[in-house]
Amino acid sequence: MLEFLVKGSLFLLVVHYIGYPLVVLAVARVRGAAGPGRSAEADVPTVCFIIAAYNEQRVIEAKLHNTLSLDYPPERLRIIVACQGSSDATPEIARSFEPHGVLVLHDPKRGGKTAALNEAVAHCSSEIIVFSDANNAFEHSALKRLVAHFADPMIG
Repeated sequence: MLEFLVKGSLFLLVVHYIGYPLVVLAVARVRGAAGPGRSAEADVPTVCFIIAAYNEQRVIEAKLHNTLSLDYPPERLRIIVACQGSSDATPEIARSFEPHGVLVLHDPKRGGKTAALNEAVAHCSSEIIVFSDANNAFEHSALKRLVAHFADPMIG
């Protein structure tokens, strides 16, 4: 009986660690699963990139330079800075990027981050919305890699 349990346990381990992954790979090949990034440049979705910024005058300029330099078609990208309640120079610095297509939403009355993001979302009509804080930078290809997964009609 003990020998049967040992052999059965070994069999289940082999199936679990070797057999199952092989079956998944075989099914993916048969179905012709398209990996991320297979869509043509013209087929990339529209993206609304919302930056939450409350009193971020130290970093907002660098954040906007970073966002504008992302490897993504500019005509498919809308950038919104939600700086509701900021009492420093954040709105003015962000407005200096309006010639580059950046929309700045500023109300001197502070309603909190959630209210600022909700207002920004109301200005979006893009297929995908990306949220970001002002104090983080994205790698040059991050946006393309992020949205590439949505090219699969099974994701959404």
